[in-house]
Formats: sequence, C-alpha cells, structure tokens
Amino acid sequence: MRSGFVALAVVALVLGGCDFPLPKDTVKNNAYMAAHAIILPSHPASTGHYAAGTTVTADDLTAPFGRLHLVRIARDAQKPLIVFCGGRSFREEADGAEIAPPLSAFGDIVLFDYPGFGSSGGSGTRAEFAAAEKVLSDKVQELAAGRRVIFWGHSLGGGVCASLAAHTPVPSTLVLATTFADYDDFKRNLLGPFAGLLRLKVPDDVIAFNTPLLLKAYGGEIFVITLTEDETVPYAVEQRLAERLRAEGRKVSVVTLQGNGHSSVHSRPDFRSAMKAAFRAKAIDTGP
Repeated sequence: MRSGFVALAVVALVLGGCDFPLPKDTVKNNAYMAAHAIILPSHPASTGHYAAGTTVTADDLTAPFGRLHLVRIARDAQKPLIVFCGGRSFREEADGAEIAPPLSAFGDIVLFDYPGFGSSGGSGTRAEFAAAEKVLSDKVQELAAGRRVIFWGHSLGGGVCASLAAHTPVPSTLVLATTFADYDDFKRNLLGPFAGLLRLKVPDDVIAFNTPLLLKAYGGEIFVITLTEDETVPYAVEQRLAERLRAEGRKVSVVTLQGNGHSSVHSRPDFRSAMKAAFRAKAIDTGP
C-alpha cells in the first residue's frame, strides 16, 4: 500500500499540470458494449418477484433522440412513486428483476434506460441526457398525481437523479445510493494530496454532474446510502458527498451498511430494514 502511494505521488509530481483522463469505461453505453462484445443477461423487471396485485407495464416515451424506454411497476397508488436512475451499465432488460423487487417495498417504481443504453434510442450524448430529463420530468409530474416522489440514484445515477430532483417541480425525496459528488472525487481518492497537480479530462460527450451544485436550492430530504467496504465508490468518497451537502445546508441522513457489494446494495439483507427506519425517522410513509 505504501509503495503504491509513493509511486502515484512520483507520477503526479512528474506529470504536474497534465491531464488526468477519465477512464473509457466510466459510462458503458450501447456503443461501448458492442465494441467490447459484452452481452448482458436477460432479467427484465417483468420477471421479478413482487407482492400480489403488482403490475409491470412498458410505457415508452417519445424523445428528440427517439424512444426513451420506460417500465412502470405499480401496486399501491397511495405509496410514493420511485424514479430509479441506474449505474453506468444499467439496463432495464438486464437488471430490472434485481432492482425493482426490493425497491417495491417502498412504493411504485419507474425504471428507464438512459439515451444510448439498452432499448432507448440515441447514443448517450449530454444533449440527449438533457432532452431525456425534460421528457421524463413531464412524465413524472403526470404519474405523481399529488403523491410524494422518491428520486433514487445508484452510483452514476446519483447525479442523474439529483438533476431530476432539482428540476422536477413535485414534492420529492432524494436517495443517493453508493454514489459520488462528481468525477473529481475519484481523482482525489486516487491521488490524495497530489490530486491538484493533474487536471481531470472529461470527454465532451460523457455525462457529467456536480451533485452538490445541482442541489444547492433543493429543499427535500436527502438520504445517502454508504457501504463501509464499497469496492467501486469508496466509503470516504460517499462520506465526503454527505459532508458537502450538509455544508451547503441540505437536509441529509446517512444510512451506513456494513460490508461490500456496490452493484447489489439493494439486495443486501439489511437494506430494507435500514431504509424503512431511515424513512420513518423523517416521517416519510412507505408502508410497513
């Protein structure tokens, strides 16, 4: 560990003032998957296990870049509406059956594929993400019908859902699950005190969000879910996000789960009880 840190320090000193490129696999859109011959399993939300009376309905939307693939999982219109923003490789048809069932304990759910991902059209440019947000925001306002909305972002989706929460005029709560403030957090975590010597280079068409900035005027409750041994977004990075949000005056609760399992955080045995308790503590009714 010590020798690795010294090596990074030497590299940072030698390359001071140079660019620190964002890894090419930061966002795994359809073009990336095709180029690397990656085939994902088929586990759409419709194959998940839910409480009796749950319906799973495809409800694709029309966007400037083509289709925005959307699926709704519904059972109780009195409970919150959860809008889930997935991680860098999330696809409804590959991950829906894993994500939707545990989230259905808290309300009805909207799952969607980002532009250029899964069954959505487009190629994943920043302009397409902005267009998708507008279309989805309008749909969320229609579906909410006066009930609370929970924007629930996982990993890369933390920034996507933060932007939706900031720009969708409905009463809402925001969950940031094992996520980060911005890409600079990764650079700081890797290089520590030497991070300032390198400039982060983010390609022009890779989505980029600054979550604390987006939430500067957000008044809803924010829940940050952290994993003590997260292998993808380190615990310290998640804690720093919570601290930055609190410093900006946001209402933040931290839910800490022990262990690792970044991609499967919603399937952990302690996930449901921990989140139910956190919601109850803030008088947010998600049922028993």
